[in-house]
Amino acid sequence: MHTLRPYKQLPSGLVLSLLIFLIGFIFLQIQQPDKKVVINKLTSPPESVLLRQLSFNEPALASRLLSIWLQDFDYQYGQSLSYEQLNYTHLINWLDAIQELDADNRYPLLSASHLYSNVNDSDKLRQIIAFVAKKFEQAPAREWSWMVKMVLLAQHKLHDAELALRLSQQLMQLTKENKNVPRWVKQMTVFILAGEGEKEAAATLIAALLKSGEIKDPAEQHFLEQQFIKLQPNKQ
Repeated sequence: MHTLRPYKQLPSGLVLSLLIFLIGFIFLQIQQPDKKVVINKLTSPPESVLLRQLSFNEPALASRLLSIWLQDFDYQYGQSLSYEQLNYTHLINWLDAIQELDADNRYPLLSASHLYSNVNDSDKLRQIIAFVAKKFEQAPAREWSWMVKMVLLAQHKLHDAELALRLSQQLMQLTKENKNVPRWVKQMTVFILAGEGEKEAAATLIAALLKSGEIKDPAEQHFLEQQFIKLQPNKQ
């Protein structure tokens, strides 16, 4: 966990760079050119090695400054850009670079899940889902909540049941041993199958899970048993 320290203890070169950055940023935001404003395009970030060198041995601080810069990138010269106007390949590269500078920075996954997922472009949304899924796979115990959002986006916004099932299966597989993850999260595959009208497949999956012996928690066993009963066809 990082501790804050007084700005007077920061390297003088870093403080000077921050001041230059902030003054330049404010100047660009308040100026009103007579000619037609040219909106800057989001380009790919520098190599991670170069970013670390430019951080003056303060990667966590650099990560947070870049988070602020990226968050404000869609607002230029008094104009607000839509996320559809951003290059999502470059955007995701920036999110990756920001988190690589500081793994504890929550901005990349937070913004990906709650900001940049608000697009109607299915290709861009799939890029966001793939980015979050990759981060979840790297640290499932910490990032499972973002993965839940991706499952729901795939099911309800993309209407891609196959993708939602694949993501939910990955979620179930990588969290089944984690007692801190809620039971309903581990069984999202069951709910997706049932929601898609595949009640028989959902019941079969529950039966297989119970029979496999992988479910050790009595409360989770009871939960699955109750779901299995609910999925049984009504007998007239």
